[in-house]
Amino acid sequence: MRILAFTFEAPTRIYGGGIGIIQSLSSLSKCGEVHYVGPRFDPDKFEEIQLDKISFLEDNNSFIKKFINLLRGVSVKYYQEWKKVVKTINPKDYDLVFIDFTYNDFIMKWAHENGLKVIARVHNIERDMSINTIKGSKHDKYWIKNIVNGRIIIRRERQLMERVEKLIFLTREDLQRGCELYGDSIREKSYIVPVCMDSEVKENTEFNSLKKPYILATGSLYYGPNADGIKWFINNVWENLLHKEEFNEYSFVVAGRNPDESLKRCINNSNRVILIDSPEDIYPYFINANIYVAPVFSGAGMKVKVAEALSYGLCVVGSHHALIGYEEAVPFVLEASTTDEFVNALLEMLKSTFNKEDCVEKYKSLYTLSRSQKDFQKITNELFNE
Repeated sequence: MRILAFTFEAPTRIYGGGIGIIQSLSSLSKCGEVHYVGPRFDPDKFEEIQLDKISFLEDNNSFIKKFINLLRGVSVKYYQEWKKVVKTINPKDYDLVFIDFTYNDFIMKWAHENGLKVIARVHNIERDMSINTIKGSKHDKYWIKNIVNGRIIIRRERQLMERVEKLIFLTREDLQRGCELYGDSIREKSYIVPVCMDSEVKENTEFNSLKKPYILATGSLYYGPNADGIKWFINNVWENLLHKEEFNEYSFVVAGRNPDESLKRCINNSNRVILIDSPEDIYPYFINANIYVAPVFSGAGMKVKVAEALSYGLCVVGSHHALIGYEEAVPFVLEASTTDEFVNALLEMLKSTFNKEDCVEKYKSLYTLSRSQKDFQKITNELFNE
């Protein structure tokens, strides 16, 4: 099988979206020969991705073109470059088009015009992601993008959901949300494949800047639900834990990209809370942590950071939203919603006799690339046997 794989995000191990691209490309490479069309990256750094052909998209648009793309509701960076690249592609050389993210309906239209079937991967419900980003207090390029073209993104997502041949969702909740927004008919062509990753767990001999023990939270800290959840945790849970004898020696470490000013103020005004602002590598903080927390109370999709924590043998205490898709990881995940529930769950995890090896084995059995590769093979086989 010959597959054209389109994405406007490059594979990376640093954040959730890029980890999701690794999963897509690795899984597709087990289904056939993959032609990657997307942003530049170094293939030598990703042994799990085997590509037959690569067409890199360059960010070489002028400000005017980017602004026009913004108003169109398409990728600000890569849309013009994508139009150039597809002119060089002979659609007859391929059997299938794969699209990451549901706001790229114009790729689906191009594929259908050329007689190609399409599978799209739903990383998030983009309508909900747009709304949550707008609510965030950090007014960056993503905030501006969603303010300007939020409604256009919703229209594009609807068109793709309704017309694409197959959809791959991360969670049952996202599938249900998609049906609520865009019609129950999409259920018949949808599959659930959770976040999967082969975590490159590294030994750490140089990282000694933080005093153990500590509780860890990570994520994109400019994103409203992440920042708001951590502020809530500091004000409502951490302040309670400070008075618990069991946590006398503990700190709370928050590590992630681009924290907004309100989160910085909250951390600066709190006791034994440490901010790691946009670290180059996140793995040292997982290696040295004792417990992981994920207080996220809104949003969509499956939280990659929970899989990362499990892959390092960390038990996770998280909200319902944070643990969607990880129900099978019990007893290494505990759900909590209120202050008392978080405090009690953390005390329970602290006293538990679980070892990291058992937690890692649970992760390997549920959320590694071998599972995803089998699921993708099943989906592509069913598409062409219908």
